[in-house]
Amino acid sequence: TPHRGEAEDICRLCRSSPATSSSATSSSTTSSPTAAASNEIRSLEVEIIQPLDFGRLTNSNSASAGSATSDPSGEQSVTGGVIALGGLRMSGRVRLRGEPDARVQVELPNRVAMVAPDGSSTLLVDIETDLPPVPRLGPDGMLEFGFGGRLILSDGAIGQLQGRIIIDAQYE
Repeated sequence: TPHRGEAEDICRLCRSSPATSSSATSSSTTSSPTAAASNEIRSLEVEIIQPLDFGRLTNSNSASAGSATSDPSGEQSVTGGVIALGGLRMSGRVRLRGEPDARVQVELPNRVAMVAPDGSSTLLVDIETDLPPVPRLGPDGMLEFGFGGRLILSDGAIGQLQGRIIIDAQYE
């Protein structure tokens, strides 16, 4: 059974209120080869330790769309008419906990709808992680990784944008 964690992404545009941090944890139970051998089932937990945050952004030209990108390592850039106004800008961080040395499979969506308080919306696309090609929990049963994406900005969505990235994780 896959395990899901939800990362609430927060992006503050120029007419927003102060940011709020959020995190979510989720766990459920599956068996891994190691757990099956000892007749114990250890859950695989997904914990969001840092939500993705693009800080404060504005679009200098409402006729021109642009984007803000945050890669998994924390590098950030803007394109088009988008201007970074400062604020807290961070890539997301996730911690998996489970069976020591177990191989895991992690999936994130390609795109997520981001909604402003007034109901307008935009997209977070090109979501990626810094996971190795074959992710494995460490001897302590933990694995941390970063994630990021590209936020598309046009004249539509203004305010504190929020969305949820569903993170599916399971033992291989």
